[in-house]
Amino acid sequence: MHESCHHCDYDLVGLPSQGTCPECGEAYDKHSLYRAARAREPAFIRNIKWITLASFTLMILICGGVLSIRAEKPWGAIIVTLIVASVSGFGTFAYWWSERQERRASD
Repeated sequence: MHESCHHCDYDLVGLPSQGTCPECGEAYDKHSLYRAARAREPAFIRNIKWITLASFTLMILICGGVLSIRAEKPWGAIIVTLIVASVSGFGTFAYWWSERQERRASD
């Protein structure tokens, strides 16, 4: 995420996480700048991100199911599919949960 002063748009990369802008003297907090930028992001974009991850997990399960039907020894394909889908599903849940916590913190 691009870090810039909300008042004058001065680039704050490389500066401490809190301080005053060298350009205009306005106080800044990089964590607050990040939350403000996330709040300006349209809701459908935030939702598309985690829905895409969930769809990817579902595609893994479908492909694994098809492969296990076609395989001579389906248990190997089933186990690998479940492991990969579990990791992807956990990542999707973690992303969704962190987004939810950020929205609650900003309200």
